[in-house]
Amino acid sequence: MKDIGILGFGEAGSAFARQLTSEGACVSAYDKKFEQSGFQPPAGSDPGLEPVRFASLSDLLKSSDIILSTITTDAALAVARNCISSLRPEQYYCDLNSTAPSVKIELDSTITPTGAFFVEGAILGAIGVTGGWTQILLGGSHAQNASELLNGFGLQTAPYSVEIGKASAFKLLRSYSSAKVHLTTLISHCGLQQEFSNDWRERSHDGRCRICCAELCIVVAAGCNPNCRHLERKTIFVLLVFMLVQLNL
Repeated sequence: MKDIGILGFGEAGSAFARQLTSEGACVSAYDKKFEQSGFQPPAGSDPGLEPVRFASLSDLLKSSDIILSTITTDAALAVARNCISSLRPEQYYCDLNSTAPSVKIELDSTITPTGAFFVEGAILGAIGVTGGWTQILLGGSHAQNASELLNGFGLQTAPYSVEIGKASAFKLLRSYSSAKVHLTTLISHCGLQQEFSNDWRERSHDGRCRICCAELCIVVAAGCNPNCRHLERKTIFVLLVFMLVQLNL
């Protein structure tokens, strides 16, 4: 199997395409932006992408033995549903989008009836830093075979679990741990440790319970109001609740 199709040609898709073609894979790519008037494929400005064939969605699905979905997270399920009429038995459909475990399970239920092999993917690193060498965990009953095939063309994948959703759950928990470390470091850097040592149940200085993790982190980065003493624990609590919801626990 040498024909690999990439759905979505943003940062992740182009990075994997560059790595795959450098190791001899025949790569086709499709992105909705290709249909826009005046669009120019990036191959001319990036020698590493010259071997990539830019195709229509139907052509890509027909010619590819392995399909890598690297589109926007909110479109993952809709795009998969648009593909099912063209998928064939024993074709690999690997979803690498950062979706919740419950979405991965729904994707599996969407793809598997076609006879194609659904493989869950969880990208662990930062594509902008490690490019096509970024580590990827794979899940599902076909993860082992998919990993061997993709690693043969230069990707860094590893089978994680035969159960769909486990790899994405691990990524969520890993992201939570990383966020906690970064937030704690930021609090220390701002010299606000004492402000966060009181009971996390205290309400913020404006009397409202903040529930947006991004907003909380921005408050800390800006220096924070010293009266907002519950911030670290509140942020960690909200992150944990968010992940429990994502994991359907």
